Amino acid sequence: MAKPSGERPPRVFLDANVIIAGCSFPRWSYEVLSHALKGDFQVVLCPLVIEQVRRHLKKDFPVSAQLRFEKFLDDTGYEKVDNPAPEEIVKHEHQSLPLMPQSGHRQSLDSYWRTVRARAAWPGGAGP
Repeated sequence: MAKPSGERPPRVFLDANVIIAGCSFPRWSYEVLSHALKGDFQVVLCPLVIEQVRRHLKKDFPVSAQLRFEKFLDDTGYEKVDNPAPEEIVKHEHQSLPLMPQSGHRQSLDSYWRTVRARAAWPGGAGP
């Protein structure tokens, strides 16, 4: 899904949860990171999110997830923006959606398993 020559890709701010899940699990967040690596959109991050990801990956995940994150940062050429001011931050109360689709959703399950297979095919079997 490459952009026509001269057209800038959309800018997308990635939340720490999306990055952590994408570096750690072969699911939809991984797909988001894959599209970022393809240049389908410009990743936008602030120092707070980068620090949150590093801290959480170091605390709760294997070193391989930490290495994938650092490689992702190197490979995406992300745009760094300032941290938001405290008054700009609004707590989100919506419940998270389940990561695994329910068995009745055949198309979602097919997509899920394609992602798992793609991740296994990535050099080292680990994805970005």
